Amino acid sequence: MRAGAGAVPADLPVDEHRSLTEAWRRWYGLWDALFALVFAGVGWLLATQTPGTVERVGALSALGCAALAYLVVGRRLILRDRLGRDSWLFGGFILAAYVVAVALTPDAGFVLFAILPMLYMSIPTVAASLATAVAILLPVFSTLLGSRLSADELRTTLMQSGFMVLFAIFAGFWLNRVAAQSQQRKELIDQLAASRAEVSRLSHESGVAAERERLAAEIHDTLAQGFASIVTLAQAAESAVEVDSTRVRERLGLLADTARENLAESRALVAALTPQVLAEHQVAAALRRQLDALGTELGIPVVAELGDTQYELATNTEVVLLRAGQEALSNIRKHARPSTVQLRLTHTESTVLLSVADDGAGFDADRPSAGYGLPGIRARVAQIGGQLRVHSSPGQGTELEVEVPR
Repeated sequence: MRAGAGAVPADLPVDEHRSLTEAWRRWYGLWDALFALVFAGVGWLLATQTPGTVERVGALSALGCAALAYLVVGRRLILRDRLGRDSWLFGGFILAAYVVAVALTPDAGFVLFAILPMLYMSIPTVAASLATAVAILLPVFSTLLGSRLSADELRTTLMQSGFMVLFAIFAGFWLNRVAAQSQQRKELIDQLAASRAEVSRLSHESGVAAERERLAAEIHDTLAQGFASIVTLAQAAESAVEVDSTRVRERLGLLADTARENLAESRALVAALTPQVLAEHQVAAALRRQLDALGTELGIPVVAELGDTQYELATNTEVVLLRAGQEALSNIRKHARPSTVQLRLTHTESTVLLSVADDGAGFDADRPSAGYGLPGIRARVAQIGGQLRVHSSPGQGTELEVEVPR
């Protein structure tokens, strides 16, 4: 059916001539059954009840041509749901056939129950409404021309005909509006389905990106720092090989330990992405080991204030604290050149505070970091609702504080 332009909102354009819905297409066989029933019934009526051979044969021939036109051309045009010259020719042809049949015998007017739906399906709504008025009024005028009616009878007949025209036009507009709204709903459903598919795709891409970022942070916080330590220890051992064999053995021992830890971390990263050191120790003990290793490597005193360590933390929280401590100690190793390092781990009923401080070179904490470490730790801390604070200035040492909820 063709929808009036007013039935389509501007923000969801639906062409007036594309208002057939999928459901309507699936149930179109019911229209075929209705048309067949109407044409067969009217044909039987004309064949048995219409006097005069010429009128009967002429009306049957006209209606037969209309039925044949529908079967050969009209049905395909209607289901194509696109206006064109062929649609106008079909609509005009069946209307002309109807006019001829009714002109020969008013009994042919009953075929209107099939002709009107065909008109509304094949030509625009306004044109179909005008054709409806002609189709309804033609049998009336044909009857009036052949009979003498009183003024009251004539008025009654015209009023009835007028009401029939108005009702038919209203029904046509209403059905077309329903069809247009159904098409709008179908297009909305299609848009929603497309939107859901797009959201699913974007969510997948976002998840992939987040996982890549997480893996990058894991690799930076474990393998990259471990390899940096190995390089530093190897260089220190190389420089001391001719001077102090005991210190060389000590450096080589640390190098081997670091390599073994890196190997364990890489296996854990591949297996479950859970820090291997946390599988063996609580976060406090793991941080203490990292701090002691740094002190031994740099040959400086270190202080660990761990307080009460007999409390449980979520795995995510432990991972964040461990990675933050590792990043702070790695930065000290690479940049600070300190004479002492202090690590404190304290807690309250609602938060855990990690502090790593050194008295080394320091830096301008207000300048954006060009590396991956601190931004990565800041992102990790923010993900669990915590805060990262860095206090430092050139020549005044550095303190990194991480506060996270328990």
